[in-house]
Amino acid sequence: GLHANRHFLLPALAPVMYNIGQIFGALVLAPKTFPLFGLSIPTLGLGVHGLVYGVMLGAALHLGIQLPGLRRYSFHWTPRLSLRHPGVLSAMALIGPRIVGMGAFQMTELIRDNLASRLSEGSVTALTYGWFIMQVPETIIGTAAGIALLPALSQMVSRGDYENLRRTISSSLRGVSALTMPAGIMLLFLVRPFVQVLFEGSAFGPNATELVVFAAQMFLLGLVGHSLLEVSVRAFYAHRDAITPTVVAVLAMGLQIVISLNLVRVPRLGYAGLALSNSLAFTLQSLVLLVILCVRLRAFNAAFVLRGLGKITCASGVMAIALAVFVGCWHPASELEQGLFGLLLAVGTYAVASLALRLEEVQQLRALVLGRLPSR
Repeated sequence: GLHANRHFLLPALAPVMYNIGQIFGALVLAPKTFPLFGLSIPTLGLGVHGLVYGVMLGAALHLGIQLPGLRRYSFHWTPRLSLRHPGVLSAMALIGPRIVGMGAFQMTELIRDNLASRLSEGSVTALTYGWFIMQVPETIIGTAAGIALLPALSQMVSRGDYENLRRTISSSLRGVSALTMPAGIMLLFLVRPFVQVLFEGSAFGPNATELVVFAAQMFLLGLVGHSLLEVSVRAFYAHRDAITPTVVAVLAMGLQIVISLNLVRVPRLGYAGLALSNSLAFTLQSLVLLVILCVRLRAFNAAFVLRGLGKITCASGVMAIALAVFVGCWHPASELEQGLFGLLLAVGTYAVASLALRLEEVQQLRALVLGRLPSR
């Protein structure tokens, strides 16, 4: 409901509140004492049940923080459920394929972990951490763009404003690519120092770092595909078509399983082949949906998008060369130092190359930072 009214702040805070509930359960409800300013404060000491209550508290906070926003938009609940209501029927028709698609995704996750558990020790954990690392930029850029786009695209379709719809999807595809491609390449080179700084400790040694880094790099190869998928799927949903992306998703998941079974046998890949198969399958899924959007629905300007992708690829290539020289020639004593200087080099190089190529998205960002965007 809040997304439909283009209100995104409270839904964005909801997962944070859920995590706060879980943390409260782990730190306060579960143990017998809670350390605070050098003192041991007695707590309920519920043990494992405290973790359960923390999850329940987090779920309540997840809902509770969104209630003021729902009240603002005059949402009301009544203890009735009419399965014949047009809105309910429409939602059920759309959610059915979505459930199938999510089920297929969860199934591939289970198969991935099952295959990884048969390999060397630490494979499952490495894939879990690697997936998490890739998901950070994908969620911040791709998922956020998809969530923000859906209400606007739906309104355009309902009004029949297909010219503006086409322009919006085209710009979104270029904008998401302009952010995720350089982010993925940057992390390919700099993920190791970041993993060392964030994760390494007494139980997480250099060998674990190498396992996680390899898995993350293979997942990062699919970052652009994952992110563009967020936009393309929402474009289908805006057209009230949930079947097409679901069918493509199920086929892609099946392909991912086939690729996984073959890549996992490659000696130099092993467990990382499972991550690479994910990247290949999701990238192909994204490309297929984009082709259908372009050919069947004419939902975006292919020439405009491809022209932008060419510039983005060139700018990202320049950044990759700079990072390759940096990582190969300079070895600072501190991993944090290498990560921070590498990050500054990556951002600076990509910005300069993009401006030299006159990439519109970076020019607009520069104008926004300098406060020079023309008023509309």
